[in-house]
Amino acid sequence: MHNAFPTQPSYREQRERFLAAAKVAGATLSSYAHPLNGPFGESLSTDVAVLGDPTAKRRLVALSGTLIVIGQLFVPRLIDRRRKDRVLAFAQATSALGFAVLIFADRLPAYLAAAVIWTVGSMLAAPPNAEINSELAPPALRGRYQAVFYLTFPAASFLAPALGGASLQYLGSAHWAVVAAVGLVAAGLHLAAGPSRERHVATIRAEPAATTAPRSGHRPADRPPTDGSSRAPSSDSPARPG
Repeated sequence: MHNAFPTQPSYREQRERFLAAAKVAGATLSSYAHPLNGPFGESLSTDVAVLGDPTAKRRLVALSGTLIVIGQLFVPRLIDRRRKDRVLAFAQATSALGFAVLIFADRLPAYLAAAVIWTVGSMLAAPPNAEINSELAPPALRGRYQAVFYLTFPAASFLAPALGGASLQYLGSAHWAVVAAVGLVAAGLHLAAGPSRERHVATIRAEPAATTAPRSGHRPADRPPTDGSSRAPSSDSPARPG
């Protein structure tokens, strides 16, 4: 069995090299021992080296959450009476800019700036997204449309670690350029789809009005006149007993 595993360099040597390089780089090290031993009886462990501030991730999450809680209150007034396709295009372009910053980011302030930019884009996109879904859905299916739309968020959380990790592995910093390009393409598609989408919404709104509005000059036979005048029963309707 031992002949099936390479002996040089051994796991122990590789681990020592990794730990030494991490210490030289000033990384914070954490080790998690494995309950089993290696093929040659050596102890196994998972070593994690963190470069930079260990609290950086918590700061990023806290910053984005604080911006949403405070800033989302003012977004509806800011975008009120503006075309939804333009708001969505601007939001997507803003998010793309935030991800593009990550191409050059190598310090915590740059990551914080990127988080601010893409959080602003997300806040601007939230109201028109919900409004468009409501407008395009049949009245009886609006809840279902909204539910299906918001399934995209857990789907993204499921797929992003695998796809994003593979992309970062093979593309490096160019991964963020690809993400930014996708955002810019989405912004252009919103602008292109906006006019036809508004026409479709206008058609949907006009259909109920056309079916419920009374015809001009028409008055139901069993409704009395509103001008105080009397009305004789029509010849094609039976007279009511006095």
